[in-house]
Amino acid sequence: LADGIREERARQRALATLVAILAGDYAVSALVLERRQHAQDMKDQATLKAMRQGGAAPAVFTLSHEYGAGEPRLWVPDQVIGAYGDALEGDARAWGHLAHRVRVEHVSLA
Repeated sequence: LADGIREERARQRALATLVAILAGDYAVSALVLERRQHAQDMKDQATLKAMRQGGAAPAVFTLSHEYGAGEPRLWVPDQVIGAYGDALEGDARAWGHLAHRVRVEHVSLA
């Protein structure tokens, strides 16, 4: 993140982009994220609510939070972002196996 950009703000921007892409491009109607602190989870819900009110997300789109230990499918995004981060640092071994299956979006935080 650039100086002055807070992590939570970046997360909410990324979440808004993700919801718009999932709903608009892939007709996905539900997203499960890893549970964090209650206040942080509520920020995610507030972002979705604002998107619904602004017409950027359909009313039927749902967002829920689960504990990572109880939902192994939540581990996959961590592995993908880890491989992508490694590739950005020069080690593309794992990313080479995933890149053709992953859509990378750059989110503007300005």
